[in-house]
Amino acid sequence: MRADLLALNDDDLASLANRGLARRARQEAESSALACEFGETPAGDITARWSDGPECRLPAGARLTDARCTCPSATLCRHILRTVIRYQLSQTSAPAPKGENTPVSANAEWSPAEITDAQLDAFFSPAELARWRRDFEAGHVIQVWTGAKPRAHLHTLGCTVNFLVPRDPRYAVCDCAATAPCGHALLSIWAARKMPAGQTAALVSTAPEISAASDDAALSVLNQIEAELAAFAATGLARSSPLQADTWRRLSTLARDAALVWPADALHDIAELHTAYLARDARFAPRDFLALAAELLQRADAIRSGVSPVPPLFIRGTPRDRETEIASARLIGLGCAARTWKTGTEISAYLQDADTGTTLAITRAFAHEPGGTPKSFAALARTFALKGATLAAIGRGQLLVKGGRRSPSGRFIAGRAPVSVTPQACAWETLRAPLLVSSFAALREQLRAEPPAALGPRRVAARLAVCPVTGAGEVVFSVASQEIRARLADAEGGTAVLAHPCVTRASAGNESLLAALRATPGNVRFVCAQARLEGAELVLAPLSVVFENASGRTCIQPWVDDAPPQSGPDNRPAPTEKLPASLSTAATAADALHDYIDELQEHLAETWLLGPSATAAESARLAALGRSLGLDALVPDANGFSKNTGALLALTVAADFAFREYAALENFQILPPPFTSH
Repeated sequence: MRADLLALNDDDLASLANRGLARRARQEAESSALACEFGETPAGDITARWSDGPECRLPAGARLTDARCTCPSATLCRHILRTVIRYQLSQTSAPAPKGENTPVSANAEWSPAEITDAQLDAFFSPAELARWRRDFEAGHVIQVWTGAKPRAHLHTLGCTVNFLVPRDPRYAVCDCAATAPCGHALLSIWAARKMPAGQTAALVSTAPEISAASDDAALSVLNQIEAELAAFAATGLARSSPLQADTWRRLSTLARDAALVWPADALHDIAELHTAYLARDARFAPRDFLALAAELLQRADAIRSGVSPVPPLFIRGTPRDRETEIASARLIGLGCAARTWKTGTEISAYLQDADTGTTLAITRAFAHEPGGTPKSFAALARTFALKGATLAAIGRGQLLVKGGRRSPSGRFIAGRAPVSVTPQACAWETLRAPLLVSSFAALREQLRAEPPAALGPRRVAARLAVCPVTGAGEVVFSVASQEIRARLADAEGGTAVLAHPCVTRASAGNESLLAALRATPGNVRFVCAQARLEGAELVLAPLSVVFENASGRTCIQPWVDDAPPQSGPDNRPAPTEKLPASLSTAATAADALHDYIDELQEHLAETWLLGPSATAAESARLAALGRSLGLDALVPDANGFSKNTGALLALTVAADFAFREYAALENFQILPPPFTSH
């Protein structure tokens, strides 16, 4: 009896081939019109002769991908998949042969750590094992989940390994291009061995412990950064020297040389914001500068302490987090998002590299015309972001590029060669993990293990996920929160809440989404969204929603669409649904606590911009207001910060944390600062 074949379910077979092939194989295997004659040797070699002609051979001890069929296919064909399924059906209806042990249940929980070195020796030479061991010890952050189907996500390499069969490395399937088991599976197994006893999920850092006290180079740079921030806070951006931007860039270089990759990246963004301010560029926003200063201070504190539960490689970054040249690539559009501030708007199109699985963003900022009405997001998204490609088309289609660069944070900078945008079929089941999740339950697991945004990797697509969906229900427009809300279901019976804030500048896309959800709730197939947890509830803020009908799949981008989808049920134009004429610019209800935290953030941003002496009166007012609300830890110095810039730095960190935590509790959508030119 082949225990490995009995352990494979339909999802496993789909991951080895594709879901359409696995579904057809299941239908044929269960059909009474097809007969199959099995032959099995004592060693476990299986031969299957089908009545419609194909003969399949599944050798014992080999990978399923090494099985052979007499059909012309050169890859894993449906005949092999249906052989596995028919074999499973035949074994469940027949008793185990006398003297043969019953295989361990495929639902029994286990850990990849149980795979032995002797098993690994069969697939890796001593030289390969030594090379991967050096790579392991050089430093990775690997998230491991145990259970019936363990998996591991290698954050530093951007790939995921799924362990399909208990204690069998042949079925350690990675989303890289290598044959299983690959070196990433090896790293995952070693990481599982480092998990604390009794835990079913853990974030494992394989790097040697780094002590800030013994890292003189890093400590020196951190001291310089904090001293520069303190001196800068005393004067404010408006009164600083024009050469200050060069100082930020010099510190960024020093930080990168000291292996402080993410602090260096944040300093680079501060330098670009400073340059934008000097140029009176609309992309400058004081709140963005405040968020970057808070992030720098938080990372510096965590690196110094050396006791953060967040892996040091997340806080500091790794040598792999660097600008990367891209020769050519096919990038799959995932949708667009919009972000606004007082003087401008940014539209971002998100994509996934079809070969590497890396998620990228292409962004463009737009200044508001003085005294004029800001343009709709749809009008801005019709602007060309690259040669021959608008933002809206990029988000909905697929981009073929020749040459370009990917920044450490995941922003794409195109080369000189023209790009081409073509329509896509929205076959998102072919997207790569970890962006594509298998279920809402798996996404919940991912989010629970995520570090705070200010201490994690600085990725533009952080917490972005593509979720397969079987349908929607409870579709409403909430007048109170100014949101479109719906209850989504997945194939495993899990649910999540879709919540899209409605704003006037995206009214056409809002109406298209609401109409499509109400007209064809059972046709929703995928949602690409910023994911967050609100208690036990999984909430998805969509960038795009894919619907499927008889004519194919259509994609709605609620932030930037300016027309209803091309087809609704029965291939007719989908109607739109009119929302209230006056929509808010933010989907949040005002209350005293939110108002105070928001006012405090604005005050701190103005203080960093103008200097403490210019905002002393406002400090006194907010101090009294904060104490009246019982927020003693979140009040500014009543006398201002002129004589106490240390208090300004401390409150900057505390207020940023409070703002993010309150946002998570009260359903505010918080995104990382968008501005960067690299």
